[in-house]
Amino acid sequence: MEKQSRFSARLSIYLWLRFFVPLACCLISFALLFLITDCFDVLQDFLDHDAPFSMMMEFFYHMQPQRLVTVIPMAFLLASMYTFAGLSRHNEVVAICASGISLVRTCVYIWLTAIAAGFGMKYALDNVVPNSIEMAERIEDQLGSHDLKVVESKVLAYRSKETSRDWIFGTFSLEGEKRDVVVTQFRPDKTINWEIRADVALYTGGSGWLFEKGQVSYYDAQGELLIKAPESFESRRFSELSEKPEGIRNSLSPVQMLRTDDIYTILENSKGMAEFTVLNCYTTIYYRWFFPFGCIIAVLFGIPLSINTGRGGMFANLGVAVITVLSFYGVLQGFLVAAQKGLLSPFLAGLIPTLAYLCVGGFIMYKKR
Repeated sequence: MEKQSRFSARLSIYLWLRFFVPLACCLISFALLFLITDCFDVLQDFLDHDAPFSMMMEFFYHMQPQRLVTVIPMAFLLASMYTFAGLSRHNEVVAICASGISLVRTCVYIWLTAIAAGFGMKYALDNVVPNSIEMAERIEDQLGSHDLKVVESKVLAYRSKETSRDWIFGTFSLEGEKRDVVVTQFRPDKTINWEIRADVALYTGGSGWLFEKGQVSYYDAQGELLIKAPESFESRRFSELSEKPEGIRNSLSPVQMLRTDDIYTILENSKGMAEFTVLNCYTTIYYRWFFPFGCIIAVLFGIPLSINTGRGGMFANLGVAVITVLSFYGVLQGFLVAAQKGLLSPFLAGLIPTLAYLCVGGFIMYKKR
């Protein structure tokens, strides 16, 4: 019994090494394929604007995480099928089963690798991918400009429902000065109470906002006529303005460009947010929760469907496995779209297809044990 246990551990490592090599090759191949695709898509734009080589490399670097994270489950599927198809072709799987060793138990390191990859995908979707999308778009925005300072947005409009204020920025940046700023304060009846217009605005933390070279206008009860002439100023601080640049930027950014913590912050601090926006935020969160299970699903289907002695059956099973993993992508997205429309809870939209594919894959794997 002790001998069999030692052999099983050694066999598990052997299977993992046989699996890890094609997995690494698949990931490297996907990365190179995406790099070549990006070169064809945007390389000419960089050359036309005489962008430095370092800027091009930085752009390609930031494009990789968002591309690779979507194909990691497919890489696990191809690697597991390649590994166990080779073992099956040389009757090694038959020898393992004939010796009384559980195939599920000998694949323990492969399961652990899939689980670790799932956690890695979760972290990447929560933090790395949103940041990489933002950085790639920043670099694209810099094309055609000799000033390589980041300008995040031009002519940006923001409405705070909590404070009944509208903000308009001619030029908005997360840090530093904001230019051509208009702040309009509304009364509960939606009429204009007062309005600030300034050339420059700077957020100073707990001290509020500092405006320079501007004026304040006060309106009557109808919000149409000025009560008195606008008050001009060279520099004036408005500590009552509580909006923060991060909150303004996050509330206007596409939800895919926001870290999961930022999405939770928006949901906590934005009372009265439109229902569609709330559902969109939650579906994005639960997509990031459940999509990483695709690694485990890929292995659950890839291993048993690749164990076949007939060549024709092997190709058929390969097609079934690929279609299965691709269908998981599609079904998960379909359920989440239904959740965005309010037809289903966002949590259940992520849970139902994931649990269904895990159960089916687990059953197939159990039958091949």
